[in-house]
Parts: sequence; C-alpha cells; structure tokens
Amino acid sequence: MELFDWYWLGVSAGLGVAAGTAAAWIQSAGPRVPGAIAFAVAALVGIFVAFFVAAWGPAVWAGAATVAWVALRRLVRAAFPAAFLGLALLAFVPLIGYVEAVITPLVGGRLRRRAGEKYAGLRVLAKD
Repeated sequence: MELFDWYWLGVSAGLGVAAGTAAAWIQSAGPRVPGAIAFAVAALVGIFVAFFVAAWGPAVWAGAATVAWVALRRLVRAAFPAAFLGLALLAFVPLIGYVEAVITPLVGGRLRRRAGEKYAGLRVLAKD
C-alpha cells in the first residue's frame, strides 16, 4: 500500500466513526429523520472510500462504526448533530480518522462512568 492508500484508510475509519455516531443518533429518542439521513450519507461515502482503498477497507469502516455506535449511545441527544458533523469533517484531516477510531471508546467509557452521576443530587431532595 502506498501513502495515499493509508490516508484514505484513515478517512474510511473516521467516516465509520461518524456513521456509528449517526446510528446512535437514530437510536436516541429524538427525531429520527436527520439521523437517518446523516447515517446514509456517512455510510455511502465511507463504504465508497473503503472499497476505493483496499480489500479490507470495508472491515475498518464497519469496525469503527460499530465501536462508535456502542461507545456513544449515552451521548446527549442534542449533541449528536454536532458530534456527527465534527467527526465527519475531521475524518478528512490526515491521521485524525485513526485518532477518532482510537479515542471513541475512551470517550464512551467516560460517558458511561458519568451517566450514574447525572441525577445524584436529587436523592438529597427526596429525603423528608
């Protein structure tokens, strides 16, 4: 593989993360049409790029999408559009697609740890 192929493989990984974010957006309890459109765009472009690069490019895209979907399900519904656009645009910056694929599980772990603390202050109010 040449250097150009490695760049497009990183773009494919970054677009996979964006597609996984869009899939989590669809799964959230909000309006599903913008999330479905975002997923379709990220999926079409990401799969096209993945097939353009190498035979194992689609596996990278699908793996990144799955990891992002699992990790970012607890993201606040209002943050999904910004997260999708940011991740999709940053995927085209050299090496950032790889960074997105590595950092996403760490962000998801942080979201999971903080999810239990969201309403912790309400227990104090419940005491009579």
